[in-house]
Amino acid sequence: MKIDSGIIKMLIVVFAITIIAALILRHVMEKKGLYDSSPKVETAVEETSGKMVDDEETKEADNESKVVSAGNGYEKISADKAVGENTCVQVEKILTEVADDGKGNQELKYTTYYMSDVNLSALSDSTADYTQCITEDGFDDSKIEKVSFADAFGFSYQGCTDMAEFFELARKSSGFDYDMTDASYDEEKYELMKEESYEFNGDCSILYSMLGDMDYDRLIQSTCYYSLSELEDGTKYPTMFTAIVQYIKGDITYTKTAYLGFSYYKEGESGGCGCCSGSECETSCEDCSDNAGCCSESDGTCPSCGGVGGCTEDCTGDCCK
Repeated sequence: MKIDSGIIKMLIVVFAITIIAALILRHVMEKKGLYDSSPKVETAVEETSGKMVDDEETKEADNESKVVSAGNGYEKISADKAVGENTCVQVEKILTEVADDGKGNQELKYTTYYMSDVNLSALSDSTADYTQCITEDGFDDSKIEKVSFADAFGFSYQGCTDMAEFFELARKSSGFDYDMTDASYDEEKYELMKEESYEFNGDCSILYSMLGDMDYDRLIQSTCYYSLSELEDGTKYPTMFTAIVQYIKGDITYTKTAYLGFSYYKEGESGGCGCCSGSECETSCEDCSDNAGCCSESDGTCPSCGGVGGCTEDCTGDCCK
């Protein structure tokens, strides 16, 4: 079976995001004197009883590199309007863990990898679990498992009236539930990654679930971010959420990341999927009235298929059925 090139590219991007995040964290921590490549943990460890540990000095140092303004680049009314104009969305939820022994040895594993294409107007979806697909030898597509959307993302979209409501349910159900207007612009992250990102000024519940009852020796940091995309008219709307917790246990530094991403599109603007009938796929959109959502006059990446200018062999999107 041929592996979808879109999935492979997506895996590479997510892998890069995880590694870059870990390296950036190490760089920042080393610069602030908070990371020791061969940590010696003090024998007297402060009891946390499962509660979040706030390092006041770290917070103060972080705030010096932030530009704080009420509302930041996110304006809920305009963002909801921009998101609400779409009828379809591809949503991903990915959890990773990196173990670093401080001697140049790092081990990355994916603990959760869900992806779904949702057609809100048709109240339908195609949801899959890719968690077991990523192996030491590469990507094993035989381990893709079909799952229900509710099992993967923790809520049902059946009662949603529009995409803005879907977005709110998705982010809150995934634990990114803090007030989005109470956040600080991350200037340093923009300089490093050219990404307009904001750090929540308070804790999202996902941080607690990522740490759980973890018995760590030292909590280095626990933060949540969201990133904005911008339309041609200047409207900004959130498309990505990231949570990072980093702690030391023994001689190992663990970095856990959670990613929630949204890619919106309108039915009928699938970006080059073409029209499909049975097992045949055509790139022309003539006589496509019975295949709403499968036509596009311009080439591009189809959110459901990952193909360009047509449908790939392993496509499972609605436009390729």
